[in-house]
Amino acid sequence: MAAARGDEPGRTMTAPEPVRRLSGIESELARTHARTRGGAQVTTLVTVAAVFGSAYLAQVVARWSAGFSALSMRIREEGDALWFHRGGDAGPAWTGQEEMPAARTPADLLAEEVNDSLRPGGPLWRLRIVHDRGEAATHFYLACHPAICDGYTAGRLVRVLLDTLFGEEPEQRGPRPFTEQLLPDCDELSYRALPPVAVPPAPAVPPSCAGPDEGGNPFRARPHGQVVWPLALSPRQSALLKRWCGQHLITVDQFFAAVLAVCFTRATGHDRVDVLTTVSLRQRYAESVRLSETGCCAHTLRTPLRITDGTLVEQARAYAASVAAADAAWRPPRAEPGRRGVPTPAGEAAAFGGAHRLRLSRTGNADTVLGGHVRRVTEFGTVVSHGTYASGSLHLSVFKGGLRLLLGLGGSADDRRVAEDVMRELADTVLRPPVGQLP
Repeated sequence: MAAARGDEPGRTMTAPEPVRRLSGIESELARTHARTRGGAQVTTLVTVAAVFGSAYLAQVVARWSAGFSALSMRIREEGDALWFHRGGDAGPAWTGQEEMPAARTPADLLAEEVNDSLRPGGPLWRLRIVHDRGEAATHFYLACHPAICDGYTAGRLVRVLLDTLFGEEPEQRGPRPFTEQLLPDCDELSYRALPPVAVPPAPAVPPSCAGPDEGGNPFRARPHGQVVWPLALSPRQSALLKRWCGQHLITVDQFFAAVLAVCFTRATGHDRVDVLTTVSLRQRYAESVRLSETGCCAHTLRTPLRITDGTLVEQARAYAASVAAADAAWRPPRAEPGRRGVPTPAGEAAAFGGAHRLRLSRTGNADTVLGGHVRRVTEFGTVVSHGTYASGSLHLSVFKGGLRLLLGLGGSADDRRVAEDVMRELADTVLRPPVGQLP
């Protein structure tokens, strides 16, 4: 039986200790998280092909969480700004351990965690551990507040969790015993803007879009609210797709952004979407050597995309040009006075039939993140929740040499119909053209 969610009872209360003011980026994320009632968190699933004793896992979590300063923080208002505080009612924030529910899948539980938002003002993380004894596996679901976690940080947190789980010493990043400090206040660092990037024109002749896939479309409809659909490409499929994209001078990310936008607009009957693209800033500051491993060092670009009758390559290049221009023009915001509980402005919530914003994020190569643990891990994926500010999200990563996609869509019954249409067409598009067409 799972422990009750929320704060651990019986903990000694101490006076909150202000640590530092949130940067402009962190403040924006914290306000968005509050306005969406906790809908902007970062949720990661990692499945290990092993079983462990409950007492041992509790010890592992205690040692692991003590190694990251960010996990001991709360966010509170101090005057006209938001501040990280240590102490007070901060401390362990995990749901305990439970057995795998009957007739449920790891993806089903991931959707539960995505929908079970961290309470604004509460703990900045939550860990759920599920024993899957029938599969001789253990599932870890880690949810983090967006102000302390981006896609890179999620991988770093999981890597150290696995190091601790298997008795390996984490790579030393701070004073002994092992600790990782909060990310520095990036408002005080020197941002280096990107130059504009030239995007090649689309080819006159579109690529062929016919051919069988490997094993058919794996789409399976799911019955509950906002859901998360996984889609895995084999290493061969992934290599062929990367090759096809290279031949047409687009990236894999740009290809998937175009596919998602095209599938979504066909399902909804609209011809325009805003694509929210997560971009890392870890190499953008002159003092990047000072950046810690943990913390949020990313921002989201909002770019419009109008879907035409052109090819996927043309759509991908239109998206690439829009993102390049927006990124070159972007500058870090400075922390501004604001309250966590500001109501969502009228019209900002974006359900199907509303603003139609789609989020695209990439969490990198999990094989690199996991290192030697990759042989022990059977599932790995991260979802950056879209709250009420986007209609859907697509999260890309590489795991064991193959592309992994997590598509988050859903809401009302009508939304689920749209979501099913989008996922079915997206799977068909990805697994047939161009992958099945290449020699």
